[in-house]
Amino acid sequence: LITNGDFETGEVAPWEGYKNQVVTDDLTSSQSGNINSGDGSLFQSFAVTAGTTYSATFHYRWVGSGGTALTARVKSGATDGDDLGTFDLNTTTDTWYSDGAISFTVPDGITTARIIFYKAANNRPLRLDNISMVKDDTASLEKLTKYNFSHYPNPTTNNLNISALENIEKIEIFNLIGQKVISSLPNINKTKVNVSSLNTGIYIMKATIDGVTGSFKFIKE
Repeated sequence: LITNGDFETGEVAPWEGYKNQVVTDDLTSSQSGNINSGDGSLFQSFAVTAGTTYSATFHYRWVGSGGTALTARVKSGATDGDDLGTFDLNTTTDTWYSDGAISFTVPDGITTARIIFYKAANNRPLRLDNISMVKDDTASLEKLTKYNFSHYPNPTTNNLNISALENIEKIEIFNLIGQKVISSLPNINKTKVNVSSLNTGIYIMKATIDGVTGSFKFIKE
């Protein structure tokens, strides 16, 4: 749902805003979006469906020393609108972070939303890259209700505890662009899934019991 999320075209468009451009980052040697020192913004609108859940992920880096205050927001509508979800950026400078994540459900009557990165004056330049917005229509545990399926904690940093009344045949974890990152065949009714190697962000876990597959979203911190 987001185009030019990696800025490799060398063009800011279709992103809008002011005091921004595409630059070659000195740490990664790749092209990224940049909001200049002081106030500035990048934002992009996209179509949404009421009642549907969406997930945004992004990487970011503050450049140099100075102010580092920015809350990324998803807002309803193409202009103005209410916050649907927010994320406060890490304030440490000169480090690329991959933990940017916003999940939100669209209210009734809303057909357009936008993700916006706006920072006020007295803040350092901000780099942005790998911005993704995905329709989260795969997360449903209804099929596994009869097996008393449960999982905790969520969010998690190291392990997800999984249990059910019957043996869990298969577990698969996918990132938000559909890549499988973890797979196991526990064949027991209680197990732990080690997710410590995953980057910070939002993931989808699929669990299969007695040939029935259900899925849910979790956050890796």
